[in-house]
Amino acid sequence: MNKLGWLFLLSMVVGSSACTEVSKSWKREDTPSEVVDRQKDLCREYSENLVPWRPGMSGDEKAEVKARVDAHFRRCMSLNGFKEQESVDYK
Repeated sequence: MNKLGWLFLLSMVVGSSACTEVSKSWKREDTPSEVVDRQKDLCREYSENLVPWRPGMSGDEKAEVKARVDAHFRRCMSLNGFKEQESVDYK
């Protein structure tokens, strides 16, 4: 392959990776986005109340608490029939 071919191939790889964005969102069939947002707020509040938070926690303790809150949040959303779906946005 000549230099022009390599340059074209490189530009295609860089260009295609710069034009996409992967995101995750919670969805449930036939459910409006307002309901999804309300459910996310309720599950977040529920999850934060399950895990004790106290002043003066170390960085490791904070990370562990955040992981537990996230696990409770995911469980709450799943139990309410929502699924986290990954989508690719092309820009």
